[in-house]
Amino acid sequence: MLYKYIGNDDAENVLKNLKRFVEDGTISSTEPGKFNDPSEFKVSIKVYGTQKQLENSYNKLGNVKFSYDQWLLTVPAVTREMGENLRNSAMEQFGVICLSPVSDSILMWSHYSASHKGFCIGFDDEFIKTVQDFHDFDYIRYMGSAPVFNYALEDIHALFQKVFFYKDSCWHYENERRIITKSHGVKEFDKKFIKEICLGHNVDPLVENAAQEMSKKYPAINFYKMSTEKDCYQLIKKPLVG
Repeated sequence: MLYKYIGNDDAENVLKNLKRFVEDGTISSTEPGKFNDPSEFKVSIKVYGTQKQLENSYNKLGNVKFSYDQWLLTVPAVTREMGENLRNSAMEQFGVICLSPVSDSILMWSHYSASHKGFCIGFDDEFIKTVQDFHDFDYIRYMGSAPVFNYALEDIHALFQKVFFYKDSCWHYENERRIITKSHGVKEFDKKFIKEICLGHNVDPLVENAAQEMSKKYPAINFYKMSTEKDCYQLIKKPLVG
């Protein structure tokens, strides 16, 4: 199961988003430039290896007008520029859908569901490839510094992976998975893969009442509300309709 946290301080907007998922079968793929971490999608491009490996990398360039020694002198500056251009291109072109395998993260509810006033929607894993314009999916690797791409030894797929599937280690609590789409914006998906709707502990009665009515119309979806026990911090998922 994969979960998407959604929140807004305005109950009308929360309800609008809930209907967008359940009734319309649409999800937003976010433009990378709108992410809350300015360090996202950074990669450090280097060129290193044995002399033979570097010579092989140079030879792959084909019929060029500069020598191997000239290439070695210019390649650091060229790869730095390449890294910036790549990041800018990625920020403009692709879209990202952020997901998590857990529905009871207090931090996630606080940060991404407007202090527990929104909802969390759970999808069967098969939902992934039904997303319109699907390009790639993977889990996030968390590191203390930007990943290094070795231009001499790695291919374009490795470069793509390091741009989109690495984050600073301070975000490790998210345990994030990502869908990458070929463009950003609203994307359609197959609604039959919606399995759960979990309302936040502080959800507005407007949203809760609407969700109770939805549960009658969509019996294949399990509707819950998150709550807390009196003497513990844990979030508990309880059926919305008894």
